Amino acid sequence: MSEAMIRKLRLLTMVSLAESTKVLAYSLLQTELGVDTVRDLEDLIIEGIAGGVFQGKLDQKNCHFEVDFVIGRDIRKIDIGNIVGVLSAWCENCDTTLSTIESQVEKVNKERADTFKHKADLEQRITEVKASVKSQGGEGEDPDSRMDSERTDRRDKKGGKTKGLRGSSSKGSFWKQ
Repeated sequence: MSEAMIRKLRLLTMVSLAESTKVLAYSLLQTELGVDTVRDLEDLIIEGIAGGVFQGKLDQKNCHFEVDFVIGRDIRKIDIGNIVGVLSAWCENCDTTLSTIESQVEKVNKERADTFKHKADLEQRITEVKASVKSQGGEGEDPDSRMDSERTDRRDKKGGKTKGLRGSSSKGSFWKQ
């Protein structure tokens, strides 16, 4: 095999390892990849990061590679059942979420209809009360107009005289009383 083929196989092996473990120890990588020195291993990891094969952080102090992202490999036949299971569970979650949202929409629409009905009932009741008040108070009289006529009646009983700072009385000004 050529050197390029060996590097590609090593990167693909790292992809397989990174799919199952997010923290890869240098010692594990050196054993699995057949790399003798830490420097060669780090160069391979840097090449994989630059090529977009995986992303992560080299931790030289703790001698491991922390994987943030890894590309997928070709799907193996044994993985298909797993993938179908995950996608089926996701679809079930989507269906459950959708039914929950639909029930919430129905609930909100019912509450909205109840609110409109209640408002219409209140407006009808207000109209009935107004009609009842008008029929009790006189023929088409406004309650305010009755107050005005009562004030006029009181003034007439006192002889048209008013007391106040600006008003005048027959006895003189307000201060002299």
